[in-house]
Amino acid sequence: MKPGLYIAVAVLFFILITTYNASCQSFIELDRATPNTNHIQTDTNQVLLLLKSSKDLIMKSDVTKAEVDSSERMMKQGGHLAYKLNYLRGQGNELLIYALILRQRKRNDQSFKTALQAIKVFAKINDFAGQADGFNIIGDGLSNNDDQIVKRISYFQKAIHMLFKSGQKERAAILLTYLGDLEIWSSRYDDALKDLNHSLIIFKSIGYKKLQATYDLIAYDYLHLGNINEALKYNLLAVQTAETNGESGTLLSTIYNRAGLTYSFADNWQKAVEYQKKALHQAYKMKDSVGIVQISLNLGGSMLKSKNAAEAIPIINSVKSFKVFQEDNSGKARVATLLLRAYIQKKDYKSAEIYFKEVKQFIALKDIEQNVYVKLFSGIIAYYQATNQFEKTYPFIAAHIKYRTTLKVSVPIDDNDDLNLFKADSAAGKMFSAVRHLQRYMFLSDSLMSEKNRKQASLLEIQFEADKKDRDIRFKTKNIKLLTRQTQLQKISFRQERIIRNWIIAASGLLLLVIAILYNRFRLKKRNNRFLEAQHLSLQVQQEEINKKNEDLVYLSEKQSTLLKEKEWLLREIHHRVKNNLQITMSLLNIQSSYLETGFALDAIVNSQRRMQAMSLIHIKLYQSDNLAYIDMSSYIPELVGYLKDSFSDGDFIIFELHTPSFQLDISQAVPVGLILNEAITNAIKYAFQGRNTGRIKIVMQQDNNEVYILKIIDDGIGMPDNKGDKKKSFGMNLMRGLTQQIQGDFCIENKNGTTVTICFKDVKLMIEELSKK
Repeated sequence: MKPGLYIAVAVLFFILITTYNASCQSFIELDRATPNTNHIQTDTNQVLLLLKSSKDLIMKSDVTKAEVDSSERMMKQGGHLAYKLNYLRGQGNELLIYALILRQRKRNDQSFKTALQAIKVFAKINDFAGQADGFNIIGDGLSNNDDQIVKRISYFQKAIHMLFKSGQKERAAILLTYLGDLEIWSSRYDDALKDLNHSLIIFKSIGYKKLQATYDLIAYDYLHLGNINEALKYNLLAVQTAETNGESGTLLSTIYNRAGLTYSFADNWQKAVEYQKKALHQAYKMKDSVGIVQISLNLGGSMLKSKNAAEAIPIINSVKSFKVFQEDNSGKARVATLLLRAYIQKKDYKSAEIYFKEVKQFIALKDIEQNVYVKLFSGIIAYYQATNQFEKTYPFIAAHIKYRTTLKVSVPIDDNDDLNLFKADSAAGKMFSAVRHLQRYMFLSDSLMSEKNRKQASLLEIQFEADKKDRDIRFKTKNIKLLTRQTQLQKISFRQERIIRNWIIAASGLLLLVIAILYNRFRLKKRNNRFLEAQHLSLQVQQEEINKKNEDLVYLSEKQSTLLKEKEWLLREIHHRVKNNLQITMSLLNIQSSYLETGFALDAIVNSQRRMQAMSLIHIKLYQSDNLAYIDMSSYIPELVGYLKDSFSDGDFIIFELHTPSFQLDISQAVPVGLILNEAITNAIKYAFQGRNTGRIKIVMQQDNNEVYILKIIDDGIGMPDNKGDKKKSFGMNLMRGLTQQIQGDFCIENKNGTTVTICFKDVKLMIEELSKK
């Protein structure tokens, strides 16, 4: 069973109903074009009225056996009258209704043969719409099983062909959309994209507005083809169109859910959660238990990716009360895996162990979907790593690699196998193998980032080429207008000269005085023309020089813009590399620390790791920011505090109070300030609250009227002993003092109801301005 099957079933059902209703609009309607007598006209209309009443009964969604019998009686009456009148169209419609009745009675073979007979009757009178109805009924009677779906697709293609021949574009486009959905179901993604785009073109040509289902299927097809950008583009079009048209119910739930799925492929988990919540709301409104279960699990997975296990757990547990969940082993396995990961994320290993045992039991089952099977291995690996049982992960990592590489489904699958092997080898002391797997993991991560940058560069290049072509077109348009004006001036000049020449010939018989005057005027005119031509040539030369200078300026501007972008990419790459190198060093220190149990050496390594993390956060912020020279301290300080809090077992009992308004520091000051914060907070956590269960650390960073930054780290602990303030005996204090001197600031420690570390320093921009004034 394919991923997302339940939602796909829902949208297939919706489109099936829409398609079938639209396809039957011309099925059995009054014949207004028959050129017979009034008596015969009345008889044929009576045939169609009987058959239409019969059709309305049999096509009800909840038709009863009595209604089927009534439909058959009216069908036979209409058919008897049609044969009496030799009315072929009525005979064909009778056969179509009988095919529907036979299918309702589960006599599919006879239904198939009856529909073929109807098609032959319609072919005799060249009724293409009737033939389309016959092919549609045959195709609708087949299933989506592997042995029938190819035939089903072929019959719908024949129906579409007949609808085009009959000129019924809207019905053809609706059936094309349904055909595209079937082709996605059968993994014929290229064919599906072709047919869905064809239906979209037809819909737009006839002004059809309800395009949300078509947009959604195109997005889903692009997702299978691996084109995330196009998939997201059509997802958003589907959402916008559905909301504009007031769409609701199962289709809107499907559209929201698939938009969330695309965002999850793009690692935008915040947006994935946003759209999956909307999808779940719609599913609950429709009381769609299948959709509720599927979307709830998707939403729970996205919340775990967003590090929100507390909110994810009740949503995941909510599906257990639904009957459709209780009958689905794949769903049960998926729930167990998600809850296992949630409790690991919460570091509640006792609860995680319960679901770990469930996950191991599901591995032995054979009716688990392949993509869920792969996630079972991921959950087991995560549990063993979280509980420091690294040596047990090797067989499950191998199984994960085996199944992941053969997986052909559209779901995000973790592929951190090299990182898992690095952790296992590190714990086992296999240093060379560990470093090799770590390098491979970092290389793959860098490759993915480089590919992303390459795509962005390609988009910029395409945009640049489009702008360049637009400029060329505008330049050519201006030249054409200039040449047109010149031609018009020449025509006017030629016309004037012709008039003058004709006038001279006509006046040749006048007196010599008149001839002399005309001659002088002619010469004067020629002189003026030469003067105008000289001026025109001069202006043309000047215009060419101006155009050349403008082109040079445009070229220089574009080149400068390209160089600036390249510089920005290089700086961003440097910060990325520095961050990677710091993380590799931290990983190596972590490996080294695993060989040390206690002592000063272990403390020194752990302290070094924290200092490197403080610097690494700086480079991560720079890499993610548009500004590569300044750090936003209002976001950096909370992240650093969160890291230090998680790195100590006592961190959960300490309350941190942060007062850090939004301002930015130059990187030359941000790194020392980050290290000072790391040292001060580490010392407070380690020493200030000994013998206590609670404590408070307050961090204040502000700017006074003289544009001086003041950083205070205040704790309400036991205070600092005298020997802790001795510079010769405390490396941390020496480091903080040295870093304060590096940023040309003042360092102060106070012992009053705890310890207060105060640092005052000026902004580096202010110091540069003061030096320039001196």
